Amino acid sequence: MPFVTIEGIRIHFAADPDPPEPGEMTLVLIHGSGGSHEVWFHQLESMSGVFNVVAPDLPGHGLSEGGGEREISRYVDWIRRFTKTLGPVPLVVVGHSMGGAVAMEFCRRPPRRLMGAVFIGTGARLKVLPDIFRFLEEGDRSAFESIVLQYGFSPKTDQAVKDAYFRIGRKTDPAVTIGDFRACDAFDCMKALGEIQVPSLVLVGADDQMTPPKYAQYLNDNLSDSRLEIIPDAGHVVMLEQPGTLNRRLEEFIVEIMSPGIR
Repeated sequence: MPFVTIEGIRIHFAADPDPPEPGEMTLVLIHGSGGSHEVWFHQLESMSGVFNVVAPDLPGHGLSEGGGEREISRYVDWIRRFTKTLGPVPLVVVGHSMGGAVAMEFCRRPPRRLMGAVFIGTGARLKVLPDIFRFLEEGDRSAFESIVLQYGFSPKTDQAVKDAYFRIGRKTDPAVTIGDFRACDAFDCMKALGEIQVPSLVLVGADDQMTPPKYAQYLNDNLSDSRLEIIPDAGHVVMLEQPGTLNRRLEEFIVEIMSPGIR
């Protein structure tokens, strides 16, 4: 499995193809709170025919070393350093939930080779329910997961998908997950969205109650160059709940970026 060392810490990433093809359009997939590269396995499996697809584990997550962070800006620093290790390739950043916040901040000071951004199940603010902190700090994982079940998934989502998502999250140290949620709770990019000038795609599940469609609508209304897509029969975890639809929307968006005359 590929690793890079950044500031003395080994950062793991999944990639398809592995290694990435030099010079090819590269999607950098950024997971959310308490997650890892594993939430992107449908994208890693299905989208590498034309693009490089790279999914790093943020510090303290998945197979990466480190202890996690408590500020979105610190995760942005890691992603900025990580993308430099990929070489001079054109980039599209794709962020889910907390990863979407990281992607937004990354886009405020983008490298020249950043071609676009995709924000999935996220918002310009990400206030967190107090019970999430309480249950995680008390070590009551089942109560925490019950909140996610209530607000995070479409009623039409299969139980196997929910189980897979929770298996991924249970691998992360609860202290790291708490830090992630603290970072989300403090995040506020509402007044800075106008600084994001790259073409953007905003995706949200129609049944998402954690970052509901009104959050996505606000992003779309305040970004300079964006398009909103609401995915039916999906909640907060769109990439697992409706991977085929999500992948098609991503591919269409990237083809448009690569052929700007059709935008």
